[in-house]
Formats: sequence, structure tokens, C-alpha cells
Amino acid sequence: MSVPDDWAWLEEMPGQWPTPEEITGPTAAPATNLVLLMLSSEMLGNDLVELVGEFIAEDARFNIWIGVEGKHELSMHQLAECSVLLRECTKSIYEAWRDFSQAHERAQ
Repeated sequence: MSVPDDWAWLEEMPGQWPTPEEITGPTAAPATNLVLLMLSSEMLGNDLVELVGEFIAEDARFNIWIGVEGKHELSMHQLAECSVLLRECTKSIYEAWRDFSQAHERAQ
């Protein structure tokens, strides 16, 4: 794909993580859906519920900051990098959750 020189950095961005089907709904936000999935399970103790709460709180704080200040203070390249970082965090948490769920199921 050919892009103008000012946008050449787009070609260097990592590929999009395909959102797993189980966290595509009920909302449009995979991080929110992951939290709903986790909280609706019977596997989490209060310590993990607390961590899940911290994750969704930080996700919300980030999105508020991006919407209010970040979009004015950061370049498009920096905004894209922030988006990649958030997606990578969600991916890592999802993968840990998936592994934890599978281990729990095997132990049953």
C-alpha cells in the first residue's frame, strides 16, 4: 500500500489483533466485554475481582484522557501508538484469562 510520506509510519504499525469472538459483545469495547466475561464467571476470588476493577478503571481513565486532552496534545502517530498499547494490554489480559479458564476447567 502506498501512502504519502507524512503517513509512512502507518506501514510500520503492528497488525491488528483479531478480537476473539467471545469478547466482541455485548458492547463495542473488547476491554469492557472481557471484564464482563471475567466478572460473570464463578472462578474469580476477591483479589482477582479487584484487579479486574483496576483494569477497567484504567481503561476508562485512558479513554477519558484521550477524548479530552490526548487528541489535542498528541500527533496521529502517537495516538495510534497509544491505541496499539491498549490493544496489547487487552490481548495479554485476555490470553491470561483464557489460560486461567482452561486450567480451571481441567481441574474440575
